[in-house]
Amino acid sequence: MKRTSGLIYVILGASLWGTLPVFSRLAYAAGSTAVTAAAMRAYLAALLSLAWLFVQRNQWHLSIRDFPFYLLYGATGIGGTFLFYMMAIERVSTAMAVILLYTGPAFVILISRLAFGEPITRAKASALACTFAGSILVVRGYDPASLAASWSGILIGLASGLCYSMTTVLGRMARQKNTSTINASLMLVFGALVFLPINPPWKIPLPTPILWLNYLALAILGSVLAYACYLKGLSTGLDGGVASLAATIEPVLATLLGALVFNDRLEPLQMLGVAVVLTGIVLPILWLPHKRSAALDGGICPDIESVRTRTDKPH
Repeated sequence: MKRTSGLIYVILGASLWGTLPVFSRLAYAAGSTAVTAAAMRAYLAALLSLAWLFVQRNQWHLSIRDFPFYLLYGATGIGGTFLFYMMAIERVSTAMAVILLYTGPAFVILISRLAFGEPITRAKASALACTFAGSILVVRGYDPASLAASWSGILIGLASGLCYSMTTVLGRMARQKNTSTINASLMLVFGALVFLPINPPWKIPLPTPILWLNYLALAILGSVLAYACYLKGLSTGLDGGVASLAATIEPVLATLLGALVFNDRLEPLQMLGVAVVLTGIVLPILWLPHKRSAALDGGICPDIESVRTRTDKPH
């Protein structure tokens, strides 16, 4: 079923995002800063995406009128998310920054309701409550010391969540323009432009071999493959709200990988949070099959005609 394959792709993409903290921490240990790591991730992902676009040059089309859309798509989904998340971490605790980033599913559900008419059902609301509450537990949001915050940091963190939601919201529109892999590549290319005035590549010190390996892992696993899988899941017609809820598996996997690779200690409440997040992900999945296919909790949109080769005419 398309719904099942779409969920598998989304969860796979989110799982690859879950590797980001591991390679980020290894990069920091090797001497990188957070801003440099994020910029190198964006630049290398853009270069790899440009190479892919060149190989597939006969399979996609980008007209002048598409530039504003893809610029917005990349600037929010990639540039805005990376930048605001880093700025939030500078102003609030890492736990608070993660919690604010994962307001993204709430933005997706709200915007999808306003823009596309997708219903906000009890299943979605319950799943949202579970995934958000579980994420708070996973990142130890119950510890007052980890929730030190400033109002500016909170607002910037909410901005990261809003930008993060654009990957899903605009991804739904992008699938009518090109295939999911092409859309992921274009988003990464345009998203890297945001970092040019912030940390241009010619001002970044030449990385050591260890740093190169970690930067490449951030770019290949955490960007190119992750976004390609996530957008592939959306291209099946999967409901944006359900997709964004499924993607909350990311902090769970990041926490578990941290325990595996760095021997981070998992507290009982964190393990409870893992179970709560998984419950939130499963709720809408279990609910969907019991409804008529026309309703499907907004889960499957009508099939969109496969994207045709864009060499004959512009769209």
